Amino acid sequence: MINHEPILLKESTEKLKIKPDGIYVDATLGLGGHSERILKKLTSGRLISIDQDSEAISFAKEKLKMYKNVTFVYGNFKDLKTHLEKLDIKKIDGIIYDLGTSYYQLTDLGRGFTYRSKDILLDMRMDQINQKLTASIILNTYPEERLLFIFKKYAEEKLAKKLVEAIIDYRKDQKIAFNHQLNEIIAKVKPYSKKKNRFKNIYQGLRIEVNNEIDAIEKSLLQAAEILNKNGRILVITFHSLEDRIVKNIFFKFKNKSIETEYEIIRNFRTLKTIYPSKIEVEKNNSARSSRMRILEKIKE
Repeated sequence: MINHEPILLKESTEKLKIKPDGIYVDATLGLGGHSERILKKLTSGRLISIDQDSEAISFAKEKLKMYKNVTFVYGNFKDLKTHLEKLDIKKIDGIIYDLGTSYYQLTDLGRGFTYRSKDILLDMRMDQINQKLTASIILNTYPEERLLFIFKKYAEEKLAKKLVEAIIDYRKDQKIAFNHQLNEIIAKVKPYSKKKNRFKNIYQGLRIEVNNEIDAIEKSLLQAAEILNKNGRILVITFHSLEDRIVKNIFFKFKNKSIETEYEIIRNFRTLKTIYPSKIEVEKNNSARSSRMRILEKIKE
């Protein structure tokens, strides 16, 4: 069994302020690290663990089989309210999102997320059962304008135009099916740098498009805030600037919403201090260096 501890695990469990009888959601089940920590603190409470990856569901069911108060949901967290309504749950006491790509997805070469190994099919689907769109389909069929949008917006790539031109030129002669082909295209456009990996952000942009990640985050957070109980918290762990800005902006919109009465200005939400990984955690796990955790708390009904 894979043994991998999520980033900011101790801090997220503490900040979720778990009540033994509360109802909580792990919106990104993955290998079940956060779910397990939450379940250890629950007595009569309940945990709903969601993932769009069927392999993650199977793995976590085995890992957490000793717990009876967890319900596993196979689906996308963008449909949060629908999932909970099917379980007759209208309100929750807390929810956590870990937006990092799961460790086993990155290390399973069949998933097509990595740029490191050669001859890996460009897949990148989180849900390999229901999703049809793959990274290869995007690279071979998307028009220039859409590719430009993906690499400018999702990859935040300064050389996006040159990269798109190179992709279109390459695909005229042969299909872009494997990661070594994409790496070859990127290497011709982006110079080597010791300080910054030239492949990582391009793969990130493709992954976001394949899985419609930005839209899912926005929709899910709006739903989560709506169904949160008083004193309940939303925790989101992000790993790159694009998703972090989205979470930050949504949280601040809720924080700044107010109702003015004759006597006071009422605010229903507040944001808490952003949490960063410790130096020790970063030394143990280099992928933790870009992570941060944002927290939104409901202070009034």
